[in-house]
Amino acid sequence: MYDSSLKYKWDNQNVLDYAVKAREEERVKLVKNLIAHIGLSTEQAASAAEVSVDLVKKIRSELNK
Repeated sequence: MYDSSLKYKWDNQNVLDYAVKAREEERVKLVKNLIAHIGLSTEQAASAAEVSVDLVKKIRSELNK
């Protein structure tokens, strides 16, 4: 009983972790498109993608390499 309950808990946590990671990856992809294709400023891209300005700055610096 305990083992199946623990497995159920781990499975649920793995599903949640995967969903969070997938959502973060989509936001990064969105920010890259907002910067590269539309040319939004750092603040505009952060607002549109609902992410932090620091994340947009990091993505922008990676794109400029």
